[in-house]
Amino acid sequence: MFVLTIALWFVFLGWIIMIWSAVDAYKTAKAMNLRYHMLLAGASPISTRG
Repeated sequence: MFVLTIALWFVFLGWIIMIWSAVDAYKTAKAMNLRYHMLLAGASPISTRG
């Protein structure tokens, strides 16, 4: 039972990591797209890091 619990923990952890990486990729692509369009428009890009 303990081994099954550990196996299920790794399975669910894998799903959480996969969902988080998809969200992170979306946010990164959105920021890169915004910087690209700002560059095309001739404006200076806004830094998200302060």
